[in-house]
Amino acid sequence: MGLLRALSGLRTALAKTETALLVGIAAVMILMAFLQVILREVFSAGILWGDIFLRHLVLWAGFLGGAIAAEKKSHFAIDVLQKALPERTRAFVSLAIHAAAVACLVLLVRAAVDFYRYELDAGSILFTVGEVSVPEYALNSIIPAGFILLAVHFFLNGLTEALEMFFGSGR
Repeated sequence: MGLLRALSGLRTALAKTETALLVGIAAVMILMAFLQVILREVFSAGILWGDIFLRHLVLWAGFLGGAIAAEKKSHFAIDVLQKALPERTRAFVSLAIHAAAVACLVLLVRAAVDFYRYELDAGSILFTVGEVSVPEYALNSIIPAGFILLAVHFFLNGLTEALEMFFGSGR
């Protein structure tokens, strides 16, 4: 099994896991929002923690969706200039773009980890369900994790492109 095949398998497994999580989160969001509407319309009351939970799930969905888009290379990109370049130059520019994206994401990961540590130290409670208190850091953990996922995708895409550029796609 070649390195490219192993990278492809890793990328596929990661994308499938992210997609499954995103589908699960979307299902929970739809059910929770529907339940909130029914409870408010029929009983004039809703789940106290429902809205804040939904807002945090939107954050999770956004990061997971961004990771999936990065894997598929369908993320937001301005590539008008790149399409005008010769193929060999385009490959080097693409590698530089991937490297720059990874570098920026590493900085964002660092800031997100600092934020997460502050949340952890503060010990703030986001909401309480019965006897269970849900700490803010638990649902905000997607921020550093999401940036890490994005960095991994950009790194793996860049590495795959580099290997294909230098060794061909047959290896």
